Amino acid sequence: MVIIHEGRCMLAKDQESQANSQMRVLFGKPPLIKGESEEDYWKFWEAFVEDIKPKCWPDWIVANDLAHKYWEQLRLRRYSPALIEGACIEALEVLLRPFLKQAAEAKGASKDKKVASSDNEVSSDIARFYYVGLGGAKQRATLHVAECGITTDQIFALAMQMRGSGLLMLDRMDSNRENACRALRKEIERRSAASENPRDRKPGNENQEPQQ
Repeated sequence: MVIIHEGRCMLAKDQESQANSQMRVLFGKPPLIKGESEEDYWKFWEAFVEDIKPKCWPDWIVANDLAHKYWEQLRLRRYSPALIEGACIEALEVLLRPFLKQAAEAKGASKDKKVASSDNEVSSDIARFYYVGLGGAKQRATLHVAECGITTDQIFALAMQMRGSGLLMLDRMDSNRENACRALRKEIERRSAASENPRDRKPGNENQEPQQ
């Protein structure tokens, strides 16, 4: 009996795998962007299929849509920190300028446009070397930032402010995907509840007493 049971389980898994492969062909290549793994996407997709266990074509569409919406949510949530990190060099450059200006004034430098332009170039170089410099250049930039008392939190906070509109847009897009996922989950629950209710009885026979 154990062998028969294991054989049936293997057969069921083979049938599920075959059904998944057929549906993947029908749905086509997933709409991924550069850097995203198609293999990871289908593993993600199969997890939703395993949980929902679609039995008909509309069920498969809902499962596919739900997997895709959640994948998009994960993508958007990766973009938020990436957007902030992309502005860190610019943010550090802005934070450095007042210190360079004070140092120049302490040395009695004139306040002409050439000096201001030079300060901007220096702050740009320090910020760039701080993040992407090598060897001694990076060490000197790190020491200079530390002497100015500029912290990592300050850099990230200003970077977030600089990219505020972009972060808000990503947040709205994330909320939109969440609302879509919620609607799809409700559709799954509705279809599951409907499938559990017997519909094979004829209308008008609901109140008919069983024969003795």
